[in-house]
Amino acid sequence: MTEPCCHEPGRDDIRQGRHLTDLIADLKEEQALLEIKNMLASGWKPVKVMEYCLLAMREVGKRFESGCYFISGLIMAGELMRRTNELLKANFVQKQAEPDHGTILLGTISGDIHNLGKNLFAILVRCEGYHVEDIGVDVSPEHFLETAVKIKPGLIGLSCMLTSALPELKTTVELLHEHFAEHKAPVLIGGNCIDEHILAYSNADYWARDAIQGINICNKVLGRCNT
Repeated sequence: MTEPCCHEPGRDDIRQGRHLTDLIADLKEEQALLEIKNMLASGWKPVKVMEYCLLAMREVGKRFESGCYFISGLIMAGELMRRTNELLKANFVQKQAEPDHGTILLGTISGDIHNLGKNLFAILVRCEGYHVEDIGVDVSPEHFLETAVKIKPGLIGLSCMLTSALPELKTTVELLHEHFAEHKAPVLIGGNCIDEHILAYSNADYWARDAIQGINICNKVLGRCNT
């Protein structure tokens, strides 16, 4: 399987991306999924497709906050994103990553079983050519450390969606910094409850508000270019 040709976005590409954003924001699930299939088939990088998907999800959030959408709308949007993840997963091209510099350890911290954002991030960084060791959800600090010592990743990603799990996030980061410091693998935290204040609270090295920002951090830290 050859990697699809990727090009600089032109007017038609931007128009197509905005059309996808509108379809998702309007909760037109089947039309949106068909558009994503067409975009991938025509050479769009999964990361670029997801940028427009995330724009759409932010619009869904705004419509919910303004009262235009109700909980059912959020559920529909979440299901659409789940199916989008499956499409991207089926279409990504796995590149060979250097084991010492291109491996990312990823998991959701103890006390949290959310996996949608984590799974999306895993798909997209694999599209960028990294090897991802995904150890699942509700992962204890000790298991994070044990796996890190075993595989020696270049970066460790912790997902946290619940404020109630923040103490476990802090414990995990502190354990990694204390016992894995010699490997100099930075810790990246992400999730909808994460911001610069939680970064300071947890003593993590980086934080990301979404998967796209997380990829940019990975490329910066691990020395790869998004080509």
